[in-house]
Amino acid sequence: LVLLGVISIIVGIFLSKTVVKPIDKLIKNAEKLTSKEKNAHVKNKNEIDNLADTFEEMTTKLQTNLSEISTQKKQMETILLHMSDGIIAFNMEGKVILINPAATRSLSIMEEDTDFETIFKNVNIDINMEKIIYLEDWTSSEQKVKVKDRYLNLAFEILKDEKDRPAGVMVLIQDITEHVKLDNMRKEFVADVSHELKTPITSIKVLAESLIGQENVPVELYQEFMVDINEELERMNKIINDLLSLVKMDKSASD
Repeated sequence: LVLLGVISIIVGIFLSKTVVKPIDKLIKNAEKLTSKEKNAHVKNKNEIDNLADTFEEMTTKLQTNLSEISTQKKQMETILLHMSDGIIAFNMEGKVILINPAATRSLSIMEEDTDFETIFKNVNIDINMEKIIYLEDWTSSEQKVKVKDRYLNLAFEILKDEKDRPAGVMVLIQDITEHVKLDNMRKEFVADVSHELKTPITSIKVLAESLIGQENVPVELYQEFMVDINEELERMNKIINDLLSLVKMDKSASD
């Protein structure tokens, strides 16, 4: 009996070191993760009960975090779905990890187009993903392209992980068709105005040089030239007033 008692004590000590102590350590680590203090009555519970309670708390907290992440994900998906600008995100292998409908429409992306090279090759855009990531100081981060009848501005940005290392590339696609059309209209307008101003200036110059080149100019001819010069000046004045009115209208519209 004495020998059996000694053996029992040895086995108990062994079990305590190999089973109970690791469980205690696991409980303490789990409690640190949950950041909650145990109540006084927990002292009356055994190690298994403590472990079960701690894991229950961890499960509850994990479910709460997952619910918050799911809500944020749905909100982000809603925002991306209704954005007028296109968004595409690629991982380091060049595979699409996120894309919204606006990007699909803008670049006419098909279901089988799932990588960086294929998507931009289909719209004749010569750009290299590795250069964007590793040679960002030497590579333009924006490109303006024409896809069918639309003009697009593509902005390339590097995605980074928590350690500030490259994790992929994000592309922002903006439709600038209306902006380009307005810019072209302004250029045409400036060219037309320049032509309209050049004509009276040329006429005035010719009339003035004709008068300067003659010593004795007949009164009738002099008066005729002065009338022509005055008409050209009035024409120039009218063009300038029209320009000033357009500038005021444009300023009022922008305000």
